[in-house]
Amino acid sequence: MAREASEEFQKLEMGYEAGKALVNLAVAMARQNKPDPALEMLAKARRQFVEEQNAAWPHVTDLYKADILVKQRHYAEAQRLCGSAGKFFKAARIPNQLVQCQLLSARSYLLAGKSQAAKRECSKTLAALENVDLPMLACHAQQLMGQIHLAEGSFQEAYGYYEQARHLLEQTRSGLHNEELKMSFVQDKSEIYEGLVQICLDSVTPKFEEAFEHIEQSKSRSLQDLLLSEHRDSSSTGDSEAQCKATDLRAEVNWYSNRLAQEQLRGSDHSESTISDLKSAIRKRENELLRLLREMP
Repeated sequence: MAREASEEFQKLEMGYEAGKALVNLAVAMARQNKPDPALEMLAKARRQFVEEQNAAWPHVTDLYKADILVKQRHYAEAQRLCGSAGKFFKAARIPNQLVQCQLLSARSYLLAGKSQAAKRECSKTLAALENVDLPMLACHAQQLMGQIHLAEGSFQEAYGYYEQARHLLEQTRSGLHNEELKMSFVQDKSEIYEGLVQICLDSVTPKFEEAFEHIEQSKSRSLQDLLLSEHRDSSSTGDSEAQCKATDLRAEVNWYSNRLAQEQLRGSDHSESTISDLKSAIRKRENELLRLLREMP
């Protein structure tokens, strides 16, 4: 479908939309473990965005490319792409993509066995996250720092970061944020609980009861996500007024989040007032949604 959409947009001379369709196709191919076709689609999309004189999206495609390269263990090239894209996103004041560049760079250093470089990069990420409201990316940053300390054998420090990640994860309801790109390293939330269990079992004095508690928490989170997903997909006429309102608010949050991402990625053409209005609209609906969810049985 993404390929067909790209071809149709090309016929209509809608280069920007054609490029985004190619990116979606590349992401789908990467998830199907087809890295070479995915990289070809990203290269084609990048050329499309350059032709359209879009300043931001070529760097977005570079970030997706870096994600694939990390999985292929081409760490140096991935780090180069993350560094270049990160400089652009920092200058353009696009914090979510900047954080993702830093996270992916730190992860690549860790996988390459360079824990000190990974720690420096992840520390920069955590510092940047103090000034922005990106809870899921903050969650992954805390998790990554925990993984770095775990790799160094610093179990106590690792546990503290994993606990921070768990706290952020459990504060954030599924479907409330659309801040991540479709990056492979932010897909599996269960790894946070797995890390906590590993630390408990690998400690000098194994903490079996605490490990069991984290296993139960992981099951609870998975069930919560499943129930919320089923609720979003449900169109039953038996839904209460509060449930229907929550479904509508969730859809509005996602719509405004998509609009915010599109506006930010316009590069120098973006409107600061529009971005501010969109963020306000998202916060208002998220707060109302959280209030409704707390009141629902």
